[in-house]
Amino acid sequence: VVTQGVVWPAPGAQLRAEVEGVVEAVQAPAGSVVAPGDPVLTLSDPALQALHDRALAEQVALRAQHHAALLKDPALAMRLASDLARSEAELTRARERLAQLTVRSGAAGRVVWARPADLPGSHARRGVLLGHVATDRPPQIRIVLAQEDYGRLRG
Repeated sequence: VVTQGVVWPAPGAQLRAEVEGVVEAVQAPAGSVVAPGDPVLTLSDPALQALHDRALAEQVALRAQHHAALLKDPALAMRLASDLARSEAELTRARERLAQLTVRSGAAGRVVWARPADLPGSHARRGVLLGHVATDRPPQIRIVLAQEDYGRLRG
C-alpha cells in the first residue's frame, strides 16, 4: 500500500503557546540545544498584564480595608475576607497565565521552528504548533488510509 504521511513530533516535543500573545523574543534559535523546561519563546499580552495589575491593585485595597475593619467592624471584616479570598484566586490565576507567556521546551533536543523568520512580532494563537524539539526518539508518522487499505494491512 502506498500512502502519504506526516512526520509528527511527540507530544512533549511540540512547542505550542499556552496562551495567546505576540512573540516578543526567541530565546532558542533554530538548531539550539534545549533541555526540558528551558524557555524557548517569550510572548506578550498587554490585556493579560492589565488584568494582573488590576487584580493586584484590588487585592492591596482589600487588604487595607480588611485590616481596618478587623479593628472596627468584625462583620464587615468577615465579608471582606471572602472578597479577599476571591481576589487572591484571581491574582493567582493571572500570575499563572502571565507565566504561560513563556513557551518552554517539554523535551531535550534541538529546536526546530516552523517559520523562524516570521516569529518575531507575529501573533501566536493558543495551542497552535509553532515548532518542535527534535529528539533522539524515533518520530511518529501519521497517515490516513482508506478503509479497504487498512483492512488489507491488518489482514
